[in-house]
Amino acid sequence: MSLLIKADLKFNYSWTTIAHDDPKVTGRPDSTFLNRGEGYEVLAFINSFADTYKLKQKESGLKVEHLIHKHLPSNIRSHANIKKWLLDNWNLQQPNQSATKPGLGILGRALASQSNQSSKN
Repeated sequence: MSLLIKADLKFNYSWTTIAHDDPKVTGRPDSTFLNRGEGYEVLAFINSFADTYKLKQKESGLKVEHLIHKHLPSNIRSHANIKKWLLDNWNLQQPNQSATKPGLGILGRALASQSNQSSKN
């Protein structure tokens, strides 16, 4: 089940696609670059990220959206690089977020675990 649905997103997006780029036709969003203005791509990216890192709270998905739109440097565009940036920058403070609110240490541990397993193979 998806963490977020279209109505949950806080930023404005385009929801139009062309046939070869439509996730309803292809079954997946563009695999190389994330179009931050395209709602289908952002929503699929957030839900995929949440699934990969076992995020269960809607607030965490909205944090991903906020970080992408307010903090992610414009030169970071690929799905893989965006995921890495999110992991590295998860603890950036959001508006209305307490500085003492715990971050997602599990994300860093999951990334380190994946990295260690890759280096052993």
